Amino acid sequence: MGYETISAALTGQLLLRDAIVFAVLKTAAAAITIGGRMGGGIFSPSLMIGALGGLAFGIIATGLLPEVSGSETLYALAGMGAVAAAVLGALISTTLIVFELTGDWQTGLAVMVAVSISTALSSRLVDRSFFLTQLERRNIHLAAGPPCLSAEDVPGRQSDAPDGSQKCCFQGVFAHPDRSGDLYSYQRHT
Repeated sequence: MGYETISAALTGQLLLRDAIVFAVLKTAAAAITIGGRMGGGIFSPSLMIGALGGLAFGIIATGLLPEVSGSETLYALAGMGAVAAAVLGALISTTLIVFELTGDWQTGLAVMVAVSISTALSSRLVDRSFFLTQLERRNIHLAAGPPCLSAEDVPGRQSDAPDGSQKCCFQGVFAHPDRSGDLYSYQRHT
């Protein structure tokens, strides 16, 4: 899993070379595991890669500008939060977890800045988070919001779908009354 390595990164017990090598190896291992559809997750690898990348950045930053940079371990924590938030798409949750775990508002602010930057960058590079992408591949469009019926579209009322199904909040998505809430797409012809 890499929890020992994450702990070593967060306590500053790794050298720059070790942090870079472990981050590259973990990235390759996670890519092979996910690409090969083998068992394994993405949450723990994102924590480990973020902590190692943050530690490597922190070692370099404190070496170049020691009087204006924070501690190496602060960068490790910020990197861990930033990568996890970008991969999971949970920027607020990640920031709040760090606030809760550390109890230090200065650390929380550093993580908040890192999470904001990583989320802005990842939203420019990819359409959605890793988990939303997996759901979209299964034709589950969670990012569109929960389906809901309006008062006019209760069962037994007239609908503009050709088979009498009920309109939902999404444009062109209908809940069929005989399919116990299954959603299906319908393209309107206007």
